[in-house]
Amino acid sequence: RENWIDLASPTRETGARLRDPGEMTVAELLDPPEGVVNARDIPKWRVEAHKRLASPFTTLSFVMIALVAVLGGAFRRHGGILRPFMAIVCVVGLVALGLAIDSLAVRMGELIPLIWLRALAPAAISAAILYTPGLFDGWRPRAAEPANAAE
Repeated sequence: RENWIDLASPTRETGARLRDPGEMTVAELLDPPEGVVNARDIPKWRVEAHKRLASPFTTLSFVMIALVAVLGGAFRRHGGILRPFMAIVCVVGLVALGLAIDSLAVRMGELIPLIWLRALAPAAISAAILYTPGLFDGWRPRAAEPANAAE
């Protein structure tokens, strides 16, 4: 009988537990009901709400970066690994920047707009590169002009 475990008796208290931010709706995260959250966790919940609201725009930014990498230059049959590699570096950098911004915004609530800036700015810059002809022509290397046969 010494190796038996009584599964009928609860091992923990059956009282109310605090809910995790992942279990709450955006409305509850922005305006938490009383008694559901500790007062010190409210900034973390607000940052979580803004992250959820900004995540579709972050995804759009990642897609736009990929489109710039694919459509932004001349087609090369063999090679052309630099543009996709730079797109990967940009996306990984944006993910790391997002983690840093989220961590800082929990401590300083006035940094919450940076969550939105990180979500929207890459898409806007990518759209400008794709849809504004000649905007970034000075940044691209020019093709060598053929020698004039008349000279």
